[in-house]
Amino acid sequence: MAKKKRFKGHYCKVCDSYIANERFSGKGHARHICKKCSKLPIEEQHEQINLNRIFSLYRYSNLSKVNRIKLEKFLGNKSKKVREAAREMLDEFTGKSRYKIMEDEEYEYEEFMLSNLEDYEFVKQLEDDCYLDDTEGNYIEDDELPF
Repeated sequence: MAKKKRFKGHYCKVCDSYIANERFSGKGHARHICKKCSKLPIEEQHEQINLNRIFSLYRYSNLSKVNRIKLEKFLGNKSKKVREAAREMLDEFTGKSRYKIMEDEEYEYEEFMLSNLEDYEFVKQLEDDCYLDDTEGNYIEDDELPF
């Protein structure tokens, strides 16, 4: 049994998307550039490809040495957009790792959600269903009562 293809069509490295076969010229399939993007000036095509390569690093939590070297090479690019994107990416990965930043964002989100939960009626009802343990001041649910 043959392996099922994941995507229909071909990948355009300028658009950064999968497009139907009909949207590629004869040489476009091999170059991975669709008809629409092949009409753009070559400098603009290269700029967009470099931006796609830079922004693809967002999926990583930490920046490896190889990727850091790639970003440092992009700092010497002709295009101002590419240089700014590379500088922004390097600044984001220095200091804290992205994993730590994501943890901080999750913690802030949890604090926000818990602060808003106090207003909801079901939380008040849940507190009424629990009994206060006199010894430690903790809540005990109905299933945990000894009697």
